[in-house]
Amino acid sequence: MDSFARWPIDRRQFSSRTGTWICHLTRPVDTAPPDRRTFYLQFKNGPAVRTLELRTSAFRFATDPNYAPSLIQRVNEFLDSNEVDKVLDAFESAPQS
Repeated sequence: MDSFARWPIDRRQFSSRTGTWICHLTRPVDTAPPDRRTFYLQFKNGPAVRTLELRTSAFRFATDPNYAPSLIQRVNEFLDSNEVDKVLDAFESAPQS
């Protein structure tokens, strides 16, 4: 099991402008191809449900300590938006605010 599989996102609570969301991994982390990891996430806030396919870089996750926080920022941006379903390629760090 690599660091991606242990990334503490399942059942994590996110607070955004649209409310408080609980994250759930809906499938195991996809490790193919080996240089990437894809998280299949579902967020629930009461009856509201949003889904996010988060595609990430295995190399960046292992070598850049700012990468995981930037992924959290990308998730927060998704939850702050009006989007319900999204595929997000997050191979680079989040844009700086």
